[in-house]
Amino acid sequence: MARNSRISMLATLVLAVLLLTVSSGNTLADNTPEQIQKGADHILTLQNNDGFWSWPHYPNGSASNIGGPIGMGLLAAYHQTKDPDHLAAAVETGDWIVDRVTNYATVRMSTFDPLFLFHLSQITEDPIYRDTAKENFFGRLADGTYPLPAPYTGDAEGFIQLLQDIRAGYFINLRPWDFAPVAIAAKRLNSEDKELFLQAVKDGVDTITAPSGSGFQPPWWETIGLAGGVWALATLKEDFDPTSGAYADADSLKDLADALVALQGPDGDFPFSSQDVPEGDLQETAYSVLALLAMKKQNQYQDSIDSAAEFLIDAQLASGGWPSFDGGGENVEAEAEALWALSESGFFKVKKDKPAPAHPLDD
Repeated sequence: MARNSRISMLATLVLAVLLLTVSSGNTLADNTPEQIQKGADHILTLQNNDGFWSWPHYPNGSASNIGGPIGMGLLAAYHQTKDPDHLAAAVETGDWIVDRVTNYATVRMSTFDPLFLFHLSQITEDPIYRDTAKENFFGRLADGTYPLPAPYTGDAEGFIQLLQDIRAGYFINLRPWDFAPVAIAAKRLNSEDKELFLQAVKDGVDTITAPSGSGFQPPWWETIGLAGGVWALATLKEDFDPTSGAYADADSLKDLADALVALQGPDGDFPFSSQDVPEGDLQETAYSVLALLAMKKQNQYQDSIDSAAEFLIDAQLASGGWPSFDGGGENVEAEAEALWALSESGFFKVKKDKPAPAHPLDD
């Protein structure tokens, strides 16, 4: 579909929102929590002219690997705000991804891109985003033509091996987190390789390694690795009994989720690893919320989710952004992930004695 057609479709959606606003007698955003509106507005101020984003929080060119999670944050916020500017920014990001992967044969998608494009199609009702993820990512992997560097084969096995090799050593704990959105998207788009990506998540959980000491000790990112694994497995309704790694004693997915909750601090935030005390770590808290929300379909973990949401609210800056950790600088990717988690938490509208609403970016 041509870009002008996509813009016309977006204009129609924006008009529908405006008409609903007029007919209801008030703006839809009036019922939006201030924290979500301000958080999304802050993300918009950081968007580059090409529709993408710089990392971490200053203009140094567009970073190709952060658009997916930022887009997911904007879409989650849009579910709450119905602000057409938030959707328009996500569309610009989606267009940037589509244009690059369709016009340049050697450009690869980042691991969050297919999932973001799938949800962008659901919201805009424009199939080009879903079709791009299906054809230019999963389709090329199925055909063995995905542009991977030698000696990796251009199929799912080659992609998985490349990512496992990149996420090795100090970075090994990132494997389940990196494979999580790919596995979820593979199921949503009915990829013929969906079982391979699911197994990659499980293998990643089996390789999670706790650092030997506290502080910034390798291997890094234990908590986010565990959260990523729980998020994917719970979303895909897949139980798992780890056989190795730091969580080999777990006998089920619920055991893994319980282990994640056990890491949460009294202020609601989650630490960098099991050897650290929580220090306002933003990404770890955001993905832990997403993981527990996926488990929440079993009506569990609401108190933990609420506590984490309260932490995110308290940590938000006057600008609408968030520090990456206590005393740390801002990072647009982590801020969008915090926005994603807070928007989906149900904290603002779920009473303690009522079940949470459906996870809006999950079904």
